[in-house]
Amino acid sequence: MNIHGKFICIYGIDGSGKSTLAQNISTYLSNFNEVKTFYSQEDAIFTPELEAVAKKLNTSRRECFSPILRGGSWGLDLLHKSMYHIEPALGSGKTVITDRYSICNLVYPYINNVDIGILRRINNLLIKPDLNVYLEVPHEIAWQRLKERGKKLTPKETPEKLQEAIKLYDYFFKIESISVERLDATLSTNQVTDMAIELIKSRFLDG
Repeated sequence: MNIHGKFICIYGIDGSGKSTLAQNISTYLSNFNEVKTFYSQEDAIFTPELEAVAKKLNTSRRECFSPILRGGSWGLDLLHKSMYHIEPALGSGKTVITDRYSICNLVYPYINNVDIGILRRINNLLIKPDLNVYLEVPHEIAWQRLKERGKKLTPKETPEKLQEAIKLYDYFFKIESISVERLDATLSTNQVTDMAIELIKSRFLDG
């Protein structure tokens, strides 16, 4: 497969299996090319500063800072990652995979009634993926998966917020003219991984 210098982005609501799929296809694609996978807040520099301030005040980032400030810091982290990590990796011929990207930075602030005009400006500066994959899953299934993880749930990880996020992903894919390939994330991890690999093969086969 000619995947040298290709950028693959995985989208989906919390509990859809983004990080798991990113790890699985990274393992597979490493047989063909050097792969760099970026997860969520990896290589972030702005959001951790908010976390540090909130920690000093014995509170959380969500309780300490407004949604627009949190969304703005996340957007700047994405821009920093795009400029200083993703673009150089692609330029050196690596395959790049990420489990969260531009549309995520619009969906979740929008849920909190934030004016996302500045976030859209930031996102327009990000390097564009060669392939966008969206993991489709009903919010009920995603909610059950999140509960089974046994981790503390965030305010956006509720049935109502998950359902709203599904609608907003479709909305922003449309208005931002993002072409996405949709995979059925209700299937097993192996099945979803196999479908993703076949999709990548069909897109990036040599010749």
